[in-house]
Amino acid sequence: MNLDRIATTVATDRTGNARVVLLGSAKRLLVNLARCGVRHMTAIDFGITKAPNIARQDASARDIGTPKVLAIARDVAEVNAEARVRAVLRDFCSLRPGEIRKICGGADLLIAAADSFQATARANQVALELAIPFMAIGMYPEGRGGEVFYRVPGVTSACHHDVARSRYEVLGGPESEVSSQGGTIFDLDFVDAVAGQVALGIITRGADNRFGRLLDQLAGRNLLLIRTDPGLRFGDRDFFAERLGSDPANFSFSTVALRCPADPACPYCSDKQGDTTA
Repeated sequence: MNLDRIATTVATDRTGNARVVLLGSAKRLLVNLARCGVRHMTAIDFGITKAPNIARQDASARDIGTPKVLAIARDVAEVNAEARVRAVLRDFCSLRPGEIRKICGGADLLIAAADSFQATARANQVALELAIPFMAIGMYPEGRGGEVFYRVPGVTSACHHDVARSRYEVLGGPESEVSSQGGTIFDLDFVDAVAGQVALGIITRGADNRFGRLLDQLAGRNLLLIRTDPGLRFGDRDFFAERLGSDPANFSFSTVALRCPADPACPYCSDKQGDTTA
Protein backbone atom coordinates (compact mmCIF):
# COMPACT_ATOMS: atom_id res chain seq x y z
CA MET A 1 0.00 0.00 0.00
CA ASN A 2 1.35 3.42 -0.96
CA LEU A 3 1.54 5.54 2.20
CA ASP A 4 3.64 8.39 0.79
CA ARG A 5 0.98 11.05 1.35
CA ILE A 6 0.75 10.41 5.11
CA ALA A 7 4.38 9.54 5.86
CA THR A 8 5.13 13.00 7.26
CA THR A 9 2.52 12.66 10.04
CA VAL A 10 2.28 8.89 10.61
CA ALA A 11 5.29 6.72 11.44
CA THR A 12 4.35 4.03 8.94
CA ASP A 13 7.30 1.85 9.92
CA ARG A 14 5.70 1.59 13.37
CA THR A 15 2.12 1.12 12.20
CA GLY A 16 3.31 -1.59 9.84
CA ASN A 17 4.74 -3.59 12.72
CA ALA A 18 2.01 -2.82 15.28
CA ARG A 19 -0.50 -5.43 16.39
CA VAL A 20 -4.00 -4.20 17.20
CA VAL A 21 -6.78 -6.27 18.77
CA LEU A 22 -10.37 -5.04 18.50
CA LEU A 23 -13.20 -6.24 20.70
CA GLY A 24 -16.45 -5.34 18.96
CA SER A 25 -17.50 -4.46 15.44
CA ALA A 26 -16.05 -1.00 14.80
CA LYS A 27 -15.35 -1.86 11.19
CA ARG A 28 -14.40 1.58 9.93
CA LEU A 29 -11.95 2.06 12.78
CA LEU A 30 -9.93 -0.99 11.72
CA VAL A 31 -10.31 -0.17 8.02
CA ASN A 32 -8.97 3.33 8.62
CA LEU A 33 -6.10 2.03 10.75
CA ALA A 34 -5.28 -0.20 7.77
CA ARG A 35 -5.25 2.96 5.61
CA CYS A 36 -2.57 4.24 8.01
CA GLY A 37 -0.42 1.17 7.48
CA VAL A 38 -1.53 -1.15 10.30
CA ARG A 39 -1.22 -4.68 8.91
CA HIS A 40 -1.62 -7.01 11.89
CA MET A 41 -5.10 -6.96 13.40
CA THR A 42 -7.49 -9.23 15.27
CA ALA A 43 -11.25 -8.69 15.50
CA ILE A 44 -13.27 -10.47 18.20
CA ASP A 45 -17.06 -10.47 18.03
CA PHE A 46 -19.80 -13.08 17.81
CA GLY A 47 -22.40 -10.88 16.12
CA ILE A 48 -24.01 -11.44 12.73
CA THR A 49 -24.82 -8.45 10.53
CA LYS A 50 -28.55 -7.76 10.37
CA ALA A 51 -30.58 -5.32 8.30
CA PRO A 52 -30.90 -2.66 11.07
CA ASN A 53 -27.09 -2.48 11.31
CA ILE A 54 -26.87 -0.82 7.91
CA ALA A 55 -28.48 2.42 9.08
CA ARG A 56 -26.03 3.06 11.93
CA GLN A 57 -22.93 0.97 11.40
CA ASP A 58 -20.32 0.57 8.68
CA ALA A 59 -22.27 -2.22 7.00
CA SER A 60 -23.75 -2.72 3.56
CA ALA A 61 -26.43 -4.95 2.11
CA ARG A 62 -23.87 -7.59 1.15
CA ASP A 63 -22.94 -7.96 4.84
CA ILE A 64 -26.39 -9.16 5.96
CA GLY A 65 -26.09 -12.67 7.39
CA THR A 66 -22.29 -12.43 7.54
CA PRO A 67 -20.39 -12.54 10.83
CA LYS A 68 -19.25 -9.00 11.56
CA VAL A 69 -15.61 -10.02 12.05
CA LEU A 70 -15.53 -11.66 8.60
CA ALA A 71 -16.97 -8.50 7.04
CA ILE A 72 -14.25 -6.50 8.79
CA ALA A 73 -11.53 -8.84 7.49
CA ARG A 74 -12.86 -8.58 3.94
CA ASP A 75 -13.14 -4.78 3.93
CA VAL A 76 -9.66 -4.34 5.43
CA ALA A 77 -8.16 -6.57 2.73
CA GLU A 78 -9.93 -4.53 0.03
CA VAL A 79 -8.31 -1.34 1.35
CA ASN A 80 -4.84 -2.65 2.19
CA ALA A 81 -3.81 -5.87 0.49
CA GLU A 82 -0.87 -6.19 2.90
CA ALA A 83 -3.12 -6.13 5.98
CA ARG A 84 -4.59 -9.21 7.59
CA VAL A 85 -7.36 -9.50 10.16
CA ARG A 86 -7.62 -12.58 12.30
CA ALA A 87 -11.37 -13.04 12.73
CA VAL A 88 -12.38 -14.57 16.06
CA LEU A 89 -16.10 -15.39 16.04
CA ARG A 90 -16.46 -15.67 19.82
CA ASP A 91 -17.91 -13.93 22.84
CA PHE A 92 -14.86 -12.30 24.45
CA CYS A 93 -16.12 -13.18 27.92
CA SER A 94 -16.22 -16.87 26.95
CA LEU A 95 -12.53 -17.03 26.03
CA ARG A 96 -10.36 -19.06 28.39
CA PRO A 97 -7.26 -17.46 29.93
CA GLY A 98 -4.93 -19.40 27.65
CA GLU A 99 -6.89 -18.30 24.58
CA ILE A 100 -6.80 -14.68 25.72
CA ARG A 101 -3.03 -14.77 26.25
CA LYS A 102 -2.54 -16.26 22.80
CA ILE A 103 -4.77 -13.67 21.11
CA CYS A 104 -3.91 -10.54 23.10
CA GLY A 105 -0.48 -11.16 24.58
CA GLY A 106 2.09 -8.71 23.27
CA ALA A 107 -0.49 -6.58 21.46
CA ASP A 108 0.41 -2.94 20.94
CA LEU A 109 -3.17 -1.93 21.61
CA LEU A 110 -6.36 -3.65 22.80
CA ILE A 111 -9.48 -1.70 21.85
CA ALA A 112 -12.87 -2.35 23.44
CA ALA A 113 -15.66 -1.06 21.20
CA ALA A 114 -18.33 -3.53 22.28
CA ASP A 115 -21.98 -3.02 23.16
CA SER A 116 -21.49 -5.10 26.31
CA PHE A 117 -20.01 -3.25 29.26
CA GLN A 118 -19.19 -6.59 30.86
CA ALA A 119 -16.96 -7.37 27.87
CA THR A 120 -15.29 -3.96 28.20
CA ALA A 121 -14.64 -4.61 31.89
CA ARG A 122 -13.09 -7.97 31.05
CA ALA A 123 -10.90 -6.33 28.42
CA ASN A 124 -9.74 -3.76 30.97
CA GLN A 125 -8.72 -6.58 33.29
CA VAL A 126 -6.96 -8.46 30.47
CA ALA A 127 -4.97 -5.37 29.46
CA LEU A 128 -3.84 -4.90 33.05
CA GLU A 129 -2.86 -8.55 33.45
CA LEU A 130 -0.92 -8.56 30.17
CA ALA A 131 0.54 -5.04 30.67
CA ILE A 132 -0.59 -3.86 27.23
CA PRO A 133 -2.09 -0.51 26.15
CA PHE A 134 -5.88 -0.36 26.35
CA MET A 135 -8.59 1.83 24.86
CA ALA A 136 -12.33 1.82 25.60
CA ILE A 137 -14.76 3.58 23.27
CA GLY A 138 -18.29 4.40 24.41
CA MET A 139 -21.32 6.05 22.82
CA TYR A 140 -24.01 7.84 24.82
CA PRO A 141 -27.78 7.36 24.37
CA GLU A 142 -29.19 8.82 21.15
CA GLY A 143 -25.66 9.39 19.89
CA ARG A 144 -25.47 12.71 21.76
CA GLY A 145 -21.80 12.17 22.48
CA GLY A 146 -19.24 9.60 23.41
CA GLU A 147 -16.00 8.96 25.22
CA VAL A 148 -12.56 7.56 24.58
CA PHE A 149 -10.53 6.27 27.53
CA TYR A 150 -6.98 5.00 27.22
CA ARG A 151 -4.35 3.53 29.50
CA VAL A 152 -0.73 3.07 28.46
CA PRO A 153 1.68 1.46 30.94
CA GLY A 154 4.39 3.94 31.82
CA VAL A 155 2.30 6.87 30.59
CA THR A 156 -1.03 6.91 32.44
CA SER A 157 -2.02 5.33 35.73
CA ALA A 158 -5.81 4.99 35.98
CA CYS A 159 -7.61 1.97 34.60
CA HIS A 160 -11.10 1.98 33.10
CA HIS A 161 -12.64 1.08 36.46
CA ASP A 162 -11.33 4.35 37.89
CA VAL A 163 -13.25 6.46 35.35
CA ALA A 164 -16.45 4.36 35.22
CA ARG A 165 -16.63 3.22 38.83
CA SER A 166 -20.41 3.51 39.17
CA ARG A 167 -20.96 1.13 36.27
CA TYR A 168 -18.48 -1.40 37.64
CA GLU A 169 -20.37 -1.37 40.95
CA VAL A 170 -23.41 -2.81 39.14
CA LEU A 171 -21.39 -4.93 36.71
CA GLY A 172 -23.45 -7.70 35.19
CA GLY A 173 -26.75 -5.94 35.81
CA PRO A 174 -28.78 -3.86 33.35
CA GLU A 175 -27.66 -0.66 35.08
CA SER A 176 -24.12 -1.16 33.80
CA GLU A 177 -25.21 -1.13 30.16
CA VAL A 178 -25.63 2.19 28.35
CA SER A 179 -27.59 1.90 25.12
CA SER A 180 -26.47 3.87 22.08
CA GLN A 181 -29.91 3.43 20.53
CA GLY A 182 -30.65 6.38 18.28
CA GLY A 183 -27.02 7.09 17.43
CA THR A 184 -26.49 7.66 13.72
CA ILE A 185 -23.57 6.71 11.51
CA PHE A 186 -22.34 10.30 11.77
CA ASP A 187 -22.23 10.11 15.57
CA LEU A 188 -20.38 6.79 15.57
CA ASP A 189 -17.91 7.95 12.93
CA PHE A 190 -17.23 11.17 14.84
CA VAL A 191 -16.31 9.28 18.00
CA ASP A 192 -14.34 6.63 16.09
CA ALA A 193 -12.35 9.38 14.33
CA VAL A 194 -11.17 10.68 17.70
CA ALA A 195 -10.45 7.13 18.88
CA GLY A 196 -8.49 6.36 15.72
CA GLN A 197 -6.21 9.34 16.16
CA VAL A 198 -5.52 8.45 19.79
CA ALA A 199 -4.84 4.87 18.66
CA LEU A 200 -2.24 6.17 16.20
CA GLY A 201 -0.75 8.23 19.01
CA ILE A 202 -0.42 5.12 21.17
CA ILE A 203 1.13 2.81 18.60
CA THR A 204 3.54 5.41 17.20
CA ARG A 205 4.40 7.21 20.46
CA GLY A 206 7.85 8.77 20.38
CA ALA A 207 8.02 9.28 16.62
CA ASP A 208 9.10 12.77 15.59
CA ASN A 209 5.83 13.79 13.97
CA ARG A 210 2.33 14.96 14.87
CA PHE A 211 0.89 11.62 15.95
CA GLY A 212 4.10 10.50 17.59
CA ARG A 213 3.88 13.53 19.90
CA LEU A 214 0.16 13.23 20.62
CA LEU A 215 0.34 11.33 23.92
CA ASP A 216 3.00 13.67 25.27
CA GLN A 217 0.76 16.60 24.36
CA LEU A 218 -2.19 14.97 26.13
CA ALA A 219 0.06 14.97 29.21
CA GLY A 220 -1.79 12.26 31.11
CA ARG A 221 -5.28 13.43 30.16
CA ASN A 222 -6.69 9.97 29.66
CA LEU A 223 -10.43 10.51 29.12
CA LEU A 224 -11.75 12.35 26.09
CA LEU A 225 -15.39 13.43 26.21
CA ILE A 226 -16.93 14.08 22.82
CA ARG A 227 -20.05 16.14 22.22
CA THR A 228 -22.19 15.80 19.10
CA ASP A 229 -25.35 17.37 20.60
CA PRO A 230 -25.17 20.90 22.06
CA GLY A 231 -27.58 19.83 24.81
CA LEU A 232 -25.35 17.06 26.18
CA ARG A 233 -25.04 17.18 29.98
CA PHE A 234 -23.68 14.86 32.64
CA GLY A 235 -26.31 15.16 35.32
CA ASP A 236 -26.42 18.88 36.03
CA ARG A 237 -22.90 19.51 34.78
CA ASP A 238 -21.82 20.86 31.43
CA PHE A 239 -18.17 19.80 31.24
CA PHE A 240 -17.77 21.55 27.90
CA ALA A 241 -18.96 24.97 29.12
CA GLU A 242 -16.88 24.58 32.27
CA ARG A 243 -13.71 24.13 30.24
CA LEU A 244 -14.41 25.83 26.92
CA GLY A 245 -16.61 28.68 28.05
CA SER A 246 -20.31 29.42 27.60
CA ASP A 247 -20.10 31.62 24.53
CA PRO A 248 -22.69 30.55 21.91
CA ALA A 249 -19.77 29.80 19.58
CA ASN A 250 -19.02 26.81 21.82
CA PHE A 251 -21.87 24.99 20.16
CA SER A 252 -21.08 21.33 19.58
CA PHE A 253 -18.83 18.82 17.78
CA SER A 254 -16.13 19.38 20.37
CA THR A 255 -13.86 17.34 22.62
CA VAL A 256 -12.42 17.93 26.08
CA ALA A 257 -9.55 15.88 27.47
CA LEU A 258 -9.64 15.18 31.20
CA ARG A 259 -7.02 13.76 33.56
CA CYS A 260 -8.60 11.02 35.68
CA PRO A 261 -6.43 9.84 38.58
CA ALA A 262 -5.98 6.24 39.64
CA ASP A 263 -7.88 4.96 42.64
CA PRO A 264 -5.39 3.56 45.20
CA ALA A 265 -8.09 1.11 46.33
CA CYS A 266 -9.06 -0.02 42.82
CA PRO A 267 -9.63 -3.80 42.81
CA TYR A 268 -8.37 -3.94 39.22
CA CYS A 269 -5.25 -1.80 39.06
CA SER A 270 -4.10 -0.91 42.58
CA ASP A 271 -1.22 -3.37 42.29
CA LYS A 272 -0.32 -2.12 38.80
CA GLN A 273 -0.02 1.59 39.51
CA GLY A 274 3.69 1.44 40.21
CA ASP A 275 4.43 0.69 36.56
CA THR A 276 3.39 4.17 35.42
CA THR A 277 4.85 7.62 35.59
CA ALA A 278 1.62 9.62 35.43
